[in-house]
Amino acid sequence: MGIQFYEKVVELQKRYKRDDQTIKNILQTNGTLISQEWVDFLKANDFNIGVTLDGPPEVHNANRIFKSGQGSFEQVMKGIRLLRENGVKFGVLAVITKETVRLGAKRFLDFFIENGIFNIGILPQRPALNIGRTDALPREEFDKFAIELFDYWYSLDDPRIEIREFDDILGRILFSAESNVCIFSRDCIGRILGITPDGDVYHCDEFMFDERYKLGNVREQTFEEMLNPMNPKLIRIRLEFEGAKKSISCKYSKICNYGCPKDRYVFSRVYNEDGTCGWCNVIDHIYKRVMKDLGKIKE
Repeated sequence: MGIQFYEKVVELQKRYKRDDQTIKNILQTNGTLISQEWVDFLKANDFNIGVTLDGPPEVHNANRIFKSGQGSFEQVMKGIRLLRENGVKFGVLAVITKETVRLGAKRFLDFFIENGIFNIGILPQRPALNIGRTDALPREEFDKFAIELFDYWYSLDDPRIEIREFDDILGRILFSAESNVCIFSRDCIGRILGITPDGDVYHCDEFMFDERYKLGNVREQTFEEMLNPMNPKLIRIRLEFEGAKKSISCKYSKICNYGCPKDRYVFSRVYNEDGTCGWCNVIDHIYKRVMKDLGKIKE
């Protein structure tokens, strides 16, 4: 349905928007089908766009290929150029894989800077449980890469370059700011939903493969019913997540808010590891680096 579907979404938003309500549309895309028609629609309706781009060709094309076997890098870059030329707001989301680690943090960030891309989010590769894949980047490899990336980014001291997770962690450390990144959100239960084409509603799109996190169906219940604090399904999920937090001892819990429930789910079920947020070592490094520069701690 393409653009026609989103045109209908925008029409319904305008029709039912309350005076006290703010609606923001953010679309995540692999970038391969961005056309002038899409760009015109996105700009006219003030959409923010996230494009999945893992890095230079040797990194991106290692995992993101068409059915023909051809890498998608050139097509993605073509879409990014269209967004930029037409003034559409966008950022990129990069999944950190073994290929990224092999490339190195400096070359990784230099690639984006050289291509005029300054708004970046990073995610460690995690198992794709919905399709039965358990391969992922080991936690210690991601920690090492993220710490090297932070140090290089920090040394550049370039306000144009925004790395979403680092900006959020610094905001939490320095200003106790509310998290702008869902993985560090204080309470995502009932606030972030995933909805399938069939109308099934889940706690977050990250849990769509597990029926235990299904809250209902829009054809059968209203959102008021599904999100009622007394909904037994919502209560069970909340108790599970709160119970998991109590079993974790983390000195940075006020910064990371115990991280994303999906990471705790994956670490405990796939790796048989504790359910920490997966960012603790990175936060520890950032905290000590910043506090040292502020003169609040010694070497």
